[in-house]
Amino acid sequence: MYWSQKGPDNGNQGRISRAGLEVPKGRTAANRSDIEVFFDRLPEPIDLELDHKNRVLYWTDRGDPPAATR
Repeated sequence: MYWSQKGPDNGNQGRISRAGLEVPKGRTAANRSDIEVFFDRLPEPIDLELDHKNRVLYWTDRGDPPAATR
């Protein structure tokens, strides 16, 4: 399972995380150990789409582009 947390407007605190669907044995939702930050320091990531065939994760971002690309 993948999800995004967008953070404050253009705060570069957004991230995309992932974890298995099943909580690891001996853990609970509050203390599970399999959550991985997949991407971080993103402006405002939203709308994830996973292309299984090509093994690509797409997302849109509501934030401003990085200063180097303006």
